[in-house]
Amino acid sequence: MVVRLADEWFSFLPFGVIEPLHRELGLSYSETGLLLVLLSSGGVLGNFFGIAADYVSRRVLAAGGAFGYAASLLVFAQGRSLGALAVAVIAMGLSSDALVGGTEVALVDLAGDELDVVLARQNAFGELGGLLGPLTLVAAAALGLGWRFAFTLGGLLMAAYGLWLATQRLPGPPRRTEGRSPLAGVMGAARDARVWLLAAMSALLSGLDEPFLGFAIVFLRRVRAQSPTIATAMVTIAVIGGVAGYALNSAEALRGRSPASRLLWGALVMSASVAGLTIAPIISLQAVAVLCFGASVAIFWTTLQTTILRIRPGFAGTTDAVVSTGALAGLVIPVAAGRLADTAGLSASLWLFAALGGALCCLCFLFARSERNSMKSV
Repeated sequence: MVVRLADEWFSFLPFGVIEPLHRELGLSYSETGLLLVLLSSGGVLGNFFGIAADYVSRRVLAAGGAFGYAASLLVFAQGRSLGALAVAVIAMGLSSDALVGGTEVALVDLAGDELDVVLARQNAFGELGGLLGPLTLVAAAALGLGWRFAFTLGGLLMAAYGLWLATQRLPGPPRRTEGRSPLAGVMGAARDARVWLLAAMSALLSGLDEPFLGFAIVFLRRVRAQSPTIATAMVTIAVIGGVAGYALNSAEALRGRSPASRLLWGALVMSASVAGLTIAPIISLQAVAVLCFGASVAIFWTTLQTTILRIRPGFAGTTDAVVSTGALAGLVIPVAAGRLADTAGLSASLWLFAALGGALCCLCFLFARSERNSMKSV
């Protein structure tokens, strides 16, 4: 349940020490940026661990991921060169996927019909972890302990988490019939049109979440002339909306709807919220738009997670790995939004995000039709 809390907490730390690395180790901003790219690339390579979760012990995978995560944090804490830090962040990305993959695939078996509710709670813990990351660095600095202490503390806590995971009895992988090798599982997912629709939705969502909030802060500051404090506070409002959205996932009114319906409504509210923020002239309306955006992202993301993990029974990790790989296409969205902001202004970039919300709605329609066709063919 707390895996997302731990992952979000400690994965933030490298993002929060860009300036200390520049000041103390003499790294250029390009070199610190490279470290963040390597952290993401480690996660991409870690998709293999997602596939492995369908075939090997989830307990070994999750505990091993936690221990690897702990080791990478401790190496980063002692790092004095770009090479050492690069090894640490690549290992961190790989270990994160092993940890999350092992626990979430096991969660599919443990949660049963309550998977969406359990994932919503887990994601709410993740929001808390996202706050604990910067707070840990702030507290370490305020106490005069420095950023290296924060990484050392993170390594020790993650090692303790790994020890706890090693004592748990997580469900094992399903028994395989002949011919169902990992490659066969990947090819089966790759031939399923629904999986690629889910990958496309994941790609658009990745560009509509943090990137939109980043551009929204700049938009409110420069176009709407809000103070830096108020503009930045919108992120907190989005987090509050996200927590509310995760809580709403347990409501009977939502749980009674089909996943396709929940995805569609989430996408509609998301798109309307982006458009609302773009045209809202006063701070109160802007805050409401951001609050609704946070809630709709939470509902959409939890439903999407649940659908990915359930759509191909026995191959939850493999399906998630294929979807994650396809979702890498979403990396071009922030670049495109930045280019549009440079050439046509910040308002144009926000309308791009609203249009992406509309495209997400279209994908939801296609997915609903694909699901109906799949059920008819059974």
